[in-house]
Amino acid sequence: MKKYALHIDLDDYNESVYHGIYSDLNGCICDSEKYKNLRNDGFEEVDMLHDKDAIIAAFSEKMNRLANVAVPGDFVFITYAGHGGTIEDFNKDEESENDETLVLYDGLWIDDETKIILNKFKSGIIVVWISDSCHSGTNTRFASQFSPNNPESAIKTRGLSSSALREIYEGNKKYYDKEWGLIKN
Repeated sequence: MKKYALHIDLDDYNESVYHGIYSDLNGCICDSEKYKNLRNDGFEEVDMLHDKDAIIAAFSEKMNRLANVAVPGDFVFITYAGHGGTIEDFNKDEESENDETLVLYDGLWIDDETKIILNKFKSGIIVVWISDSCHSGTNTRFASQFSPNNPESAIKTRGLSSSALREIYEGNKKYYDKEWGLIKN
């Protein structure tokens, strides 16, 4: 059995993308600095994406690579520390009418994208995903049934205003339209 780890941590957010919507954080990168010791616990690889390196293309490449190299019996440990959020569900596959997101340096990573990549892992690979991110609810799309309007729900969500989300979407429209086009098909 081989063990792999990927840690994505953002303290700094790109002002030109988010226009002050997401403030910088403190302490997220400290989390992954502690994970460096995993190399001493038999992990083959411990990869990290911090701040400016935690961009959509790099995250996608690292996740796809793990899905390709891991084989049944392997262990894959993925962590994310940073902002999370919700955005309008443009492909209309969510009861809540919102997709949950991870806020990467250059744009939002949507739960649909996570589901697609996690489904690429072969059966028998143990994948552990830990997300320390507010407002991202079911960012892996595997969580059980819940309704943000149900007061008895164990999971609560809160999102940005529609106008703020629309501004982020419009700023990255070319990317989102390409990716969501693939998701719809």
